Amino acid sequence: MRRTLHLVGHHRRPRSRLVSARRCVAHHPGCVGAAQLCDEVSRPLRCWVQLGLSRPSEASATAENVVADCLDCLSTMACTEEGMAALIRGGVLRVLVAALVGQSSSRGCEKALELLLCLLRSASVPAESAEVTDLLEHWSSQLARECVGEQFVVCDQMVKLLQTFPASVVPTPLETRVEEHPVPSWSRCVGRTVLAMLRCKLDEWHRERALHLAGELVRVFGFQWVSESALLELLVRLVCVEVRVLLDLAPRQLVEKSGILTVGYVVLERFMHDVTEEPLASSLKPEQVVHLLTALNETFSAIMAFAADEFPQRASLLAEGDGDVEWDALLLATFRCLSVWLAEESSALREHVAQLIPVLVLFCCQPAREGVDGLDLFRWLLPALCHWTDDEGTRAALLQGGPLRGLGCYLGHQLARLQATAAEREDAQHVLVPVCEALESLLLAESAVAPGAGEWGAVLSAMTGAAILLGQAGPVLSLHLALVAVLLLRRCGDACVHPLLQSALGVLSRPVATSEADCDGRQRWLLALQVVTELCEERASTREAVVQCRFPEQLSALSCSADAEVRSACSAALLVCVGGAVLRGEARHSAASKK
Repeated sequence: MRRTLHLVGHHRRPRSRLVSARRCVAHHPGCVGAAQLCDEVSRPLRCWVQLGLSRPSEASATAENVVADCLDCLSTMACTEEGMAALIRGGVLRVLVAALVGQSSSRGCEKALELLLCLLRSASVPAESAEVTDLLEHWSSQLARECVGEQFVVCDQMVKLLQTFPASVVPTPLETRVEEHPVPSWSRCVGRTVLAMLRCKLDEWHRERALHLAGELVRVFGFQWVSESALLELLVRLVCVEVRVLLDLAPRQLVEKSGILTVGYVVLERFMHDVTEEPLASSLKPEQVVHLLTALNETFSAIMAFAADEFPQRASLLAEGDGDVEWDALLLATFRCLSVWLAEESSALREHVAQLIPVLVLFCCQPAREGVDGLDLFRWLLPALCHWTDDEGTRAALLQGGPLRGLGCYLGHQLARLQATAAEREDAQHVLVPVCEALESLLLAESAVAPGAGEWGAVLSAMTGAAILLGQAGPVLSLHLALVAVLLLRRCGDACVHPLLQSALGVLSRPVATSEADCDGRQRWLLALQVVTELCEERASTREAVVQCRFPEQLSALSCSADAEVRSACSAALLVCVGGAVLRGEARHSAASKK
């Protein structure tokens, strides 16, 4: 290998040197990380950059032969981790940026951009590096002064580069993680130019390029690059119109436009996150807020209609092995955008939401396509589910067989993870809390649709199978599970088995937190104890089971609490449980005496 590297360095002609280098890479893969090889291969590219500064016409002619071979060889080296590291160490990143800045009109720059993007996607190169910033500043000034046709070529280049940047707001399931990125001056310049382009009458191709660049700016920097509220209103309303138009297309056409539709979803998700936060909330005038909310409601009405039509068909397509991956990805993006919106929306389109949420629950229960295993759709829906179970119409729709069975299956899956590794156990506890909150709302509601034990069979089966785990979970989750257990007792009658009741009573026998920070837990404990007390009054079988579990003895220790409400609840429960036991004992004694 050392002899091969020596021969590469002694070729006088550039193309001969590159041919030897490519042979070296092909026959000796281990040499791709050598600094000498990287230096020899990149030498024509460095010369091209220097030539472009002094004699651009000669550099442009050279790009079609030597530089193209040079970039091909560098791309081959970048296919391995060792080669990628050697290119980064050798300063190839700086050379590529210099080539793109100095030779932006040359054909060789297309391959240079491809290689630059490949380097930026590697974990070792930050997308916000000084070299990349220089390139983006160059493109921003170029975008402002180029003619109309060239502007959109620059738009495409900037979109490709910005896609290597991390998102500033990551809407993860159950929470939204905010990572503040400093807003560079070039982004404001690009934003003004792009929004000025969008104000003009553009054909479909040019409008999509401009919207795609605006969407990438939103994904990376939020709306901080938008200098005026009128421009912000323009962007959001244009995106709303674009999304509605796209959703009217036939499925095949929509798949072809899935890229711009996904960009529209990104803008809508970010706007829903920022509209209640400063400084965006204070920058919008009241009439602008009204206009934007109207546009959003119209847009999400169209998205919900699309979901109601297409989501139920996904299960049959997956079962038959039909449907393409791109269409499935588009449905998943639609599901995520809808879930984010439903978690915030509380007034408009209430009837439509009540009909749609059961569809979304069933969508979560559909099998995952090969290649997307582990995609937990329920996580995205849980915040919206907790939010909308307070609505009577939504509860009535959810208390049907299909959605309720889906929730029960998901509950059982997460309860089983409590017995897995420590990381899975922690994650399962994080997910189970909102699942229990949604079930509590359904079980507590006096709905017009009152299912019996059969409808709750999946939930009951999941809770019964994990009865032993109720007391082993964390304090917050244990109270949630105990409340769900006793509410299931009340709803399903004697269908609940003794171990489930015993585990719930074991959780309720623990000391009650009375601090202000634990107010929710205290209220949940009081509610669970009230349900147990009512069940003991109504059902002799439950009262006997409570006594057999020695719950009254454990409750006596809690009756000395400093909290007056806790003392009162314990006294009421003891009066029902112990008093009932005494009366039954006296009755049995009297019957024996008569015999």
